[in-house]
Amino acid sequence: MPPRLLATDEVEALFQALRRRGPVFGPAAGLDSGARPPPAGRLTPLRYAPLERACDAVLAPAAFGYPAKRLWFRPSVTLAAARRAVPASGPGPWEPGPPPAGAAPPLNPDPARPFAVWGVRGCDLAALERLDAVLMTGPVTDPEYAARRRAGTVVAFTCTQAGPACFCTATGGSPVPAGGCDLVVTPLAGGPGGNGAREYLVEPRSARGEALVEEVGGRPAGRAAVAAAAAVIGSVRAALPRSLNGRLRPENAAQKAARRLDSPAWDELAGRCLGCAACSLTCPTCPCFDVVERVSATADAGWRERRWTSCLVPDFGRLASHNARARRENRLKHWLLHKLAPAEKVTGGLTCVGCGRCSTWCPAGLGLRAALESLEGEGGLP
Repeated sequence: MPPRLLATDEVEALFQALRRRGPVFGPAAGLDSGARPPPAGRLTPLRYAPLERACDAVLAPAAFGYPAKRLWFRPSVTLAAARRAVPASGPGPWEPGPPPAGAAPPLNPDPARPFAVWGVRGCDLAALERLDAVLMTGPVTDPEYAARRRAGTVVAFTCTQAGPACFCTATGGSPVPAGGCDLVVTPLAGGPGGNGAREYLVEPRSARGEALVEEVGGRPAGRAAVAAAAAVIGSVRAALPRSLNGRLRPENAAQKAARRLDSPAWDELAGRCLGCAACSLTCPTCPCFDVVERVSATADAGWRERRWTSCLVPDFGRLASHNARARRENRLKHWLLHKLAPAEKVTGGLTCVGCGRCSTWCPAGLGLRAALESLEGEGGLP
């Protein structure tokens, strides 16, 4: 289907059409339940929350919010749970049962109803493509992730402003969302994220997206609308960096960094890094998780929990006999080279998608580009 031109009220109608099918999640201001507020002087992150209207979405640059991946690959889930009676005579046998109150929600490979995600940026969409290769189309499939990917309708928005930490074009990406979504919406005027826009260019990318556009209507997008969208995209591209640090490009980044693993700059980087894993936990491409066993304080319930973790955590590389990456310097090398490696099953892109979250949320002011600049400043990169 050719692109359609929708007015503001028609975009709202599109949003409500999605709500009739199931809940619609989008970027909103505020913290997750139980989350600690950010340090003084740091902005409050955006989170994906249920929305009632299209205008409720806060369409800021991606680095200002948590990654959209948490809607498909949840931060923590309960894989199994059991209960037992604990009478005065002694504990009884364990029996399968539901997770206790306060435990992570159970793994659900069959979501009960469809849902939609509104306002996904190109970098988060590219990250889903990388996660698909690990969690859905690889040798082992995560059943919940695959089911949620099938159930979710994705409405992606073209970036109308380059954020201060954005560098998607330097990792083979684009401010225009590519595959993996159902609709791409480009605001033709207004401020960041389309605030103030009066018309929107809507491009269906799937049969599901075409059905939604047909339901709403709109009118065919003429040459003027397509040219206006191209102008918006061109202005954003012009503001984004073309390389990772002036010399490193996607096709040579990993090779050049790997040649300098003995650079003294790694010691300086390890001294600055706090090992808090904020970079990994806000990274949209990181698929790392750990499985832990938990028991309630009263010893009458136990459960096995899968939760996000990071290769920067000291125990992540611990094996039965030793820790393969006991030194923080080695964990940093592993993290950086992994992000610079070509993404599996993705042509021309790195594992990193250039969203800028690692540098935005690092309390030490590090991040992928800052790490590369430190290596270059110490003569670490040719």
